[in-house]
Amino acid sequence: MKLCEYDNSYTLKDHKVGFCQRVLAVGRCSSRNLRCYANVPTLLLVACLIAISLNVYQTRRLSAELSLVSKRNTMCSSSASHPQYNKLIRSKQVWIKASHLETGYLKHVTAVLQSIGYSLDGGTYSDWDLLWSHEYPFSDANTKQLLINLKPHQKVNKWPGSGYVTSKVTLATSPLKHVPKAFQLPAEESKFKAYAKEYPEKLWVQKSNKHRGVKITPIDGLDLSASNTFVQEFVEKPLLINKRKFDIGIYTIITSIEPLRIYIVDHEFLLRFCSHDYHPFDAADREKYVVTDSYTPIWEIPQLNQYYKSGFTAKQSLRQYIIDLGRDPANLFAQIEASVAEVYLAKLSKMRESLQSYNHNNFFEMVRFDFVVDEDMELYLMEVNMSPNLSSKHFSANRLLYEQVVFNTLHLIGLASTIDHHSKLDINSREMVSGPKDLSVQPAQCVTQCSNSCESATCRLCYHCMTDSDRQLYYTAFTEHMNKRNTKRVMPPTLNPANPKALPDYWEYLSQVDQDMHMWFAGKCEMDHSWC
Repeated sequence: MKLCEYDNSYTLKDHKVGFCQRVLAVGRCSSRNLRCYANVPTLLLVACLIAISLNVYQTRRLSAELSLVSKRNTMCSSSASHPQYNKLIRSKQVWIKASHLETGYLKHVTAVLQSIGYSLDGGTYSDWDLLWSHEYPFSDANTKQLLINLKPHQKVNKWPGSGYVTSKVTLATSPLKHVPKAFQLPAEESKFKAYAKEYPEKLWVQKSNKHRGVKITPIDGLDLSASNTFVQEFVEKPLLINKRKFDIGIYTIITSIEPLRIYIVDHEFLLRFCSHDYHPFDAADREKYVVTDSYTPIWEIPQLNQYYKSGFTAKQSLRQYIIDLGRDPANLFAQIEASVAEVYLAKLSKMRESLQSYNHNNFFEMVRFDFVVDEDMELYLMEVNMSPNLSSKHFSANRLLYEQVVFNTLHLIGLASTIDHHSKLDINSREMVSGPKDLSVQPAQCVTQCSNSCESATCRLCYHCMTDSDRQLYYTAFTEHMNKRNTKRVMPPTLNPANPKALPDYWEYLSQVDQDMHMWFAGKCEMDHSWC
């Protein structure tokens, strides 16, 4: 009998061969008495061949998987070369329409968009998801035509007809409660002269849509023949904090025009102070009474910074300061909400006319209302900014405010939420977000008087009486409420939980669709006070 040698000195490189040699060796010799068996080598040789085959198969499979991953990465990085792949895996696209982007004045907007998954390579092609336009996009004929034919999922951050609100001349010369009296020139020159003669003690400023170079001017120094300008009454005796006049910026989001739904960013205000003390007053020194780009920020105002530096927002700091004065800040905040609603109600018919060629569901807008407060806590609306400044170039500490404003805006309309309710969801996915029971209100009426007939006006809000378009309206309103985060609804207005169906003073001026939306929120409020 031959002795078998057991060689254990194979390397990792030839481990497969070494393994088989070892197996064959064991097959030829017993481990204890070195007795050889004739039938074992053949069986073990077959086992060795199977092992080699399995090893080769696994190696080829791993190679194929790595090749597939490589192809997918190539598809992602070279979508321009492979548009068919890009369509399958593309991210959400945003088209930013603005001039001089290289200066970085929209960097906080782009930062938020990228953080929620948007690609900035939207360009002007038709497959974008969001258009963020710094300018009014409907003035350009080509862009206007594009916006008339939008796909259901596409959203635009400007409303057609929003100029009726943001035009300084149009707003200032509107007979609104919180807007200081103004006269459009040269059309109302004679009316202005008559009014100024009756109230000779009043001070006046002349403004234009560009809102530059504003200063108090004697009546004989005004250019009453200048077109597209207006003269406006100067707000005397403004509320001062640390001897400085200031304005309050309220970020406002319009999510629907028909029916009208408006929200404000409620957790924070933008407070801007004049760079010079108000007294001793000098009309020649604009820095005493006009908030310019070189304004003083809240953290340089000691009476507010004591709260602001301790972790409170600008709104909370102002609220506490007013309380320290022995006044009620709730009255001021109520005036702000009422003024925002009043402006849009006054311009609503004009805006709805402008919307006739467009799909209402494609648009939203974020603007900033700028207010001044006087010593008696009376509120005055100075202007509404269509594209408010969102650059922290002058004050880096404003970065968080601007990014929160943008994020809350996008979250409210569903573009930054986990599920985009504007995307093409199947019926099961849609009901996962908001089902029939979420839209149902006024159970007593719907089960009794509306069970067999939907003819009564009250029954329009019962789910089984709603049309498909009605359900879409309330579905969107429901998801906005769930997405509102740090925003507050001001239209339909905040409701009294004790009497949610009390009608507002302007009820008779509302259209049927606005009244129905108001009563739907009232019905939700009756069942759950968080909806009030």
